[in-house]
Amino acid sequence: MRHNWIVVIGLTLGAIAWGQPTEEQIKADLVKLKLAAEIAAMKGDIKGAMFGVSGPTVTGAPYSAEAVTESIQTLGDGNAIRKKTVVRVFRDGAGRTARQEADAKGDFQTVQIFDPVAGATHVLDPRNRTAVSRPLAMKKVSLEDEQQRLTEIERKMTVELQAKAKYDVVLKPLDAGRTETLPAQTIEGLRVEGTRTSSSIPAGTIGNDRPIETHSERWYSPELQVVVMTKRHDPRSGDVTYQLQRVQRSEPAPYVFQIPGDYKVETPKIGVPVKKQPLEMQ
Repeated sequence: MRHNWIVVIGLTLGAIAWGQPTEEQIKADLVKLKLAAEIAAMKGDIKGAMFGVSGPTVTGAPYSAEAVTESIQTLGDGNAIRKKTVVRVFRDGAGRTARQEADAKGDFQTVQIFDPVAGATHVLDPRNRTAVSRPLAMKKVSLEDEQQRLTEIERKMTVELQAKAKYDVVLKPLDAGRTETLPAQTIEGLRVEGTRTSSSIPAGTIGNDRPIETHSERWYSPELQVVVMTKRHDPRSGDVTYQLQRVQRSEPAPYVFQIPGDYKVETPKIGVPVKKQPLEMQ
């Protein structure tokens, strides 16, 4: 995620250096940055829920579920693009987590294992029957810390854009959003606590005739300590919903957290990054 932000900032500032943009162009850049920050934060939510890599290791709360992500993007002619992905997620009582994806035949295969007991993470390649293992990085970043970091990046970007443009006027900060606490409800047999964040892009900010209203919801289970559902509506990018379904509270089978015996286990060389499985919000 950090690398992606470096690319975004570098490309934006590089473009500005070639010519002095108008105030409208600067505002448009800031709005795009804010959207990217929100999407990155949502991906962090989903990744943390699906693989359990964000926040402290959770013990004593085993479960298994299907993590379903659905998106609907409505085009100007009324046509709609719909995408759906299903990933199986597991966590045992010791805090181990595993993630499975469906192959071309529809069979689910384990692709990632996070094992705080053994102090290791494993990335599996079912096609080639190989696994890459590496020591577990003990330093973890919470979702709140990540979102705060993204907010700080956005603030610095605003300053850089304004400095590059050499404007004497001070641009008004973008709408940071209004967050409200929603009444608790039950999803998949779990009591969840929800928040709703709404924001608005005023008319004329990026050439829009009318205000652009966006809102998102986040539903969290204190008992399991995972995000159970998120919803996001933005007329520019469509609607995205993530939800844990078919939640089972029993202890998963031990083999889910083990590398199959016929896999060849490789250890990455020091200083060579391991290629991670992509996390797509489809």
